[in-house]
Amino acid sequence: MRRFRKKESPFGKDKFLPAGEPTVFPFLYETTADESGKFSFERVPASIVQVARTVFFNVNERSRMVSPSHSTDRFELKPGETATVTLGGVGRPVTGQLVPSQEFEIAPYWTFSHITCVPVLEKAEFSREAYQELRERMLPKEVEQEQDQMKRATWFETEDGKKWSDAYNELTKDYQEADERNEA
Repeated sequence: MRRFRKKESPFGKDKFLPAGEPTVFPFLYETTADESGKFSFERVPASIVQVARTVFFNVNERSRMVSPSHSTDRFELKPGETATVTLGGVGRPVTGQLVPSQEFEIAPYWTFSHITCVPVLEKAEFSREAYQELRERMLPKEVEQEQDQMKRATWFETEDGKKWSDAYNELTKDYQEADERNEA
């Protein structure tokens, strides 16, 4: 019987690696897209993979800056299987123009410009006062102060514990929904 150790791996949190055995992570295969944007990898080992576009900016003759762009979700490649992926093509175009400040004495070298578009996260809050009132009204002090997590968990399975959970979820519903949308 093989022992397995739980370890954070590039393949996700729920994957296990054999204990005491060498582990090889072949997670960088590169190719170049043609003029129309098409690309292919001739051979990739069966595994869980993620395909991404990466832009390299040469900083000088010895170093370069890497800027990831579009990427896919992780997906599983099975032996003998071919996968088709699309990078980009979602969202909406964002165009702009970089304009140098009047303080520039010479024209900037725009090749080294790194432009990012970061979504503004939705904010939602719940009343701290309402939360405090809910705790005082529904959460027994002995449960709140209990150090044994198993004993606390047992209370949450009781009728009073379920009522507390329902009231807490109702109070924080808008916050939780906004958090889920932000995560998506």
